[in-house]
Amino acid sequence: MLFIFDVGARVAQFLFSVIGFSISTVLIHGQKAGDPPPVTRGVGIADCFAILVALSGIMILIASHSSLHVRGTQVVLDFVIAATLFGLGVMMALMGRDCGSEPVALLSRNPLINKGCQSEMPPGVEYFWCGVLYHIANETTYDAEVIEGWLRKGCPLAYVDGVFQFLSATASLALAGMGVVKLLPVDPRTVEEK
Repeated sequence: MLFIFDVGARVAQFLFSVIGFSISTVLIHGQKAGDPPPVTRGVGIADCFAILVALSGIMILIASHSSLHVRGTQVVLDFVIAATLFGLGVMMALMGRDCGSEPVALLSRNPLINKGCQSEMPPGVEYFWCGVLYHIANETTYDAEVIEGWLRKGCPLAYVDGVFQFLSATASLALAGMGVVKLLPVDPRTVEEK
């Protein structure tokens, strides 16, 4: 039963990370002409790391014979991934939520004022969408509808990306907790009774 839980959680961690990475890639691609903000790149990198850890965890489970050091390292990595993805998930979810009608209206009027868009947007939104706006303004004819359309598409993506970071982080945390339990010394008398 424990093995089934381990495999299921590890597969879930892998799938959630792959989906999150795919969404992050779409968001980064939309900002290719600008400089994608660190949080967007950070989410992509964290998802890649989570994918690798999930795959290594599945291989360790299949091998079923691993040293204490290997299992301990796996637990540490799961904890690190869980903490990282929880933090990034909060930021991505907030970015998606904060893109309401007010920032969209402000941006569509004047996206490049004062050599940037920071002064035109509420806190937390400006850094995320600067690259998107430069990309649209530099590579297409300036059109408020184009910018508004991209933001309307990008904001939900950012929010969904945050949700998948939470899911992947939850799976990682569950795996880390289970790993700690496995690393605890077993009472020989308990084994004999079984």
